[in-house]
This record gives sequence, structure tokens and C-alpha cells, in this order.
Amino acid sequence: MIAESATILRYLTAKYGDDSHVPPHGTAAYWQHEALFDYVESSLAGVALPVILPAFRGKPIPDEARAALHQNLDYLSEAIGKGPLLFGDRATLADIQLSYIVALFSRLGLLSDHRAIEAYWEALQQQPGYIAATEASGPMAPPA
Repeated sequence: MIAESATILRYLTAKYGDDSHVPPHGTAAYWQHEALFDYVESSLAGVALPVILPAFRGKPIPDEARAALHQNLDYLSEAIGKGPLLFGDRATLADIQLSYIVALFSRLGLLSDHRAIEAYWEALQQQPGYIAATEASGPMAPPA
């Protein structure tokens, strides 16, 4: 059984021979994509949990956690660049991997100081795959 979401996405890409959701192999964009794809669970998730958990409980977010989150959101804003998504107009595996955590940040009102990520989230929600997934399964983040 495979349980890690990044591994599942890589498995599906390999199984079906579909590289349409990654930049061309061997390019600088490909390796940047791989770094961002792994960043979501290896780095961002650890920063996000101390922010998300208190916010869901209606408790104040510790200042250290908020500062670490903003530092990581600044990094993501740079990665988005001209956007609208991480690597242009088409969603990549890194965008898919990032979508749930960005949905949570949006749901909790944590993106107001990061306009580039708000715009990124709006663009992700317009992707055909996102629309199909949420129509089939419901909203990405739990309701308020």
C-alpha cells in the first residue's frame, strides 16, 4: 500500500505514462518543480500544523508559528512568480500537492497578507481537475 500523497501522484504519473503535469525532464524547471513538490510535506506541513491546529480550535496562533508561516508564504509567493500557477497556466503535481494546504490557509483567513498566494488559490480553483474533484468529493477544506 502507498500512503504518501507525493508518492501516489508520482506512481500514477509513472503508471499511466502521463508527464503532462510536470515540466520537461532534465530542465531547471523540472528540478525546481521536484523541490517544490517535496517541500509541501517535508517542510511546509511542519510549519503549517502549529498554525492550523490552534486556528481550527478557535485559539490564538502563537507568534512564532505565525512568523514561520509568513516566512514560508513569502517563499511560495516568490515561487509563484508571474503565475498564475507555479509553472504557468497548467497545474503541475506540485500545484496539486500544495492545493490542500493552501485551501486550509484560505479557509482560516491566513492569506490576507499574501496576495500572490490568494491569486494562486483562485487560479487553482479554476483548473478543470480541481473543479471535477470538488464536484465529485466536496470542498477541499472543511467548512467553517
